[in-house]
Formats: sequence, C-alpha cells, structure tokens
Amino acid sequence: MASTESLDGSADDISAVPQVGHLTTEPQELECPACQQTQVTRVAREAVTVTQKIVCSLNVLLCCNPIRWEGRHDTNHYCSSCGCFIGRHITLSWYKRTFFRLRRDDVEDNIQWRQESKEDHNDIQ
Repeated sequence: MASTESLDGSADDISAVPQVGHLTTEPQELECPACQQTQVTRVAREAVTVTQKIVCSLNVLLCCNPIRWEGRHDTNHYCSSCGCFIGRHITLSWYKRTFFRLRRDDVEDNIQWRQESKEDHNDIQ
C-alpha cells in the first residue's frame, strides 16, 4: 500500500488500481477494479469519433448496414455486477497500424545504431 501526505500532515493510504490488460471486442472474464468481483464484462459498442458517427448514421439511413468497416465503433467494457466502466478496445485503422509499426522500427534502428556506435567507440580506445 502506498501512502501520501496531505497538506495538513496526515498520511492517507492509497491502494493501487489493478491493471486490466489488453481488452478485445468480446466479453472477458476479469476482476472489476471497483467491486473486486471476478465477472464476465458487459460489452457496449459505441460510435465515438465523428467519422464513426457519420458511418453509423449512413447505416441507419440506408437501413441495411452496407458499410462493414471494422473500426466503425469502439468496444467499451463494463462490470456486469456494478456497472463500472473498465476499459475500451479501439480498432486501429490500417494507416495508424502502419504508422506505429514504422515508429517502432525507427526506435529499434536508433537503439541498434547507438549500441553499434558505443561498440565502435570502445574498440577505438
């Protein structure tokens, strides 16, 4: 248990909130951070961004769900016992996945370059 000191000098105990982990689009069994009960989560799919709301509106207006875009909604997980919001699964679009992959490759290349330059510097000495 961690403790903090408030302005009046008294110590307050703060319990750490348990990490939920990676959430998927399907309900998952996990421990709720609020009620500490192990339950299967309740899943709600919600349009959050403007693009998602436009796609949902078009699907409703056309009455047939013609746009089957995977990222047309985010998946929110709630505790089935107390209703506490647990977390959200966000589907990344192809360009965001590509961007993050390129950034990761750049970081890995930079780390490798630094290690090689340190080895070269040590060889010179």
